[in-house]
Amino acid sequence: MMIEIFYQTKSPEMVAEFARAVEAYNEWRAQTLAVCERLGFINFSGPDFCVPEYFFRSRYEHIQKVTGFKLAGDDSLLAETDHIPYALRHDNPAGEAVSRELMQLAVNALTALGVDCALYGEPGAMGYQRAICMMLGINQRVTAGAVIGFSQIWAISDEQGNFSLVCSIPVNAREDILMGKRVMWNGGIGKYNLGELLDLHAMKTSNYEAIKNPRVLTDYGNWANFQEIAETTKDTNMMRAIRLMENYVDIPGMVDTMRLNEARTHKDADLIITTAHTSKGMEWDNVILNDDYPSIIEALMMKKSKQSIIDEMNLLYVAITRTQSRININGSMMELLEQYNHRRERNESIIIV
Repeated sequence: MMIEIFYQTKSPEMVAEFARAVEAYNEWRAQTLAVCERLGFINFSGPDFCVPEYFFRSRYEHIQKVTGFKLAGDDSLLAETDHIPYALRHDNPAGEAVSRELMQLAVNALTALGVDCALYGEPGAMGYQRAICMMLGINQRVTAGAVIGFSQIWAISDEQGNFSLVCSIPVNAREDILMGKRVMWNGGIGKYNLGELLDLHAMKTSNYEAIKNPRVLTDYGNWANFQEIAETTKDTNMMRAIRLMENYVDIPGMVDTMRLNEARTHKDADLIITTAHTSKGMEWDNVILNDDYPSIIEALMMKKSKQSIIDEMNLLYVAITRTQSRININGSMMELLEQYNHRRERNESIIIV
């Protein structure tokens, strides 16, 4: 599990740097859009300060070959409803020339901000927030299994219009556990299926004699079958177990450490872990949502039952209303916020189910 540490500052120097980066981003986007429009496209998408991945033309225009471009072949999630996506052809001189022109715009913007272009372009989240974090020296990237966390920063204003910055730095929560931090498991550690995790580890390592619950073998047979079922069903708990197995070799040792460092009361705990269900009626100053909630948007696209989607949204609502002060939202919540903003911009209904 990954958590994030939050900081807030009103430093005029840092606020000014943030504003400078936003201005540079707006200028880069306007320049890149001007190039796209010159070539017959109405919009583009892709990481900030990079050559765009997709270029959009109107669906209602005649589909035609565009020198240096090719149809992207996927207009499902990548394009607006009425747009068709194209991609650059890097095996074409005209496409390479456009790529160089657009890359130079990105290099100019990053250089003006004093950001190392090579470091900015390393694998990971690339966006103007990343550039700002690099400018301020708070850029950090943490990996926990299949989840990648990175520093983020926002500008907020008070009632008088004074700006301050809020930034979050990712930390691997399991590292806290393994480093001896006292953890309270809401409802008791026995409710968190650690025994099942040990059985799955035994099955993965073919140590079948160590399996305590015979249903593990009855239901799955072996680790390969477990993985196949998890991939087919997209079961949240099964996918989480797979990520744990991939990220930690000594699962039995980790479980022993968890049990040894269990705190019995809130007062004794450095960290409180809870499920959304068992958190009902409780509140804390700071709440971090784990990134293992099902995607509501994906459920809608897969046409899952209305009731199941409502149940997941209700559970997410319970989770986000546990905080009294600050909350670190997860990918599922971020998708909903992006969908909300997208619909507002297009004057569409914000009711999704």
